Amino acid sequence: MNARFVFTCVALIAILVIAATPAQAKERRYRTQSDETASGLAKHFYGAAWKSVYILTKNGFKDDALPSGKRITLPSSWIYYARRGDSFASIAKRYMGKAERYSAMLRFNRLSERRGLEVGQEILLPFHLRHTVTSGESLSQLSRTYYRTNKLSGMLKEYNGLKVW
Repeated sequence: MNARFVFTCVALIAILVIAATPAQAKERRYRTQSDETASGLAKHFYGAAWKSVYILTKNGFKDDALPSGKRITLPSSWIYYARRGDSFASIAKRYMGKAERYSAMLRFNRLSERRGLEVGQEILLPFHLRHTVTSGESLSQLSRTYYRTNKLSGMLKEYNGLKVW
């Protein structure tokens, strides 16, 4: 096989892998140092130690003490710039998993669907965490855990498409 053919095959495989991968929010990777804690990282990166719940949940840890030298993900929100052909629903489907989540995206950005979406408009996209609900947990409790208020339980219900809770 000649080098050009191998390069072309590798390039095609890379393009297919990229095309097949669902779009993800931009996440920061970080290698832990000795004696670091999730609350210390949260204070440094998010400005508040209580936000360690984001780091712990994203990486599947239960304890605040982090293993040294472990590569972890620091969830982060990021800005998306609307392109021609985008709609609130298409952006939500691409980056938030479901088109129906566009209303949460609008609320998160304090936007109105009536104004429409303009090319180049900045949309702040939230990061996503997966939480497995255990027996006895309520939306109010989850809202307090992740947002420090129980007033966002309605948003959690809407975002997750829950009819009853």
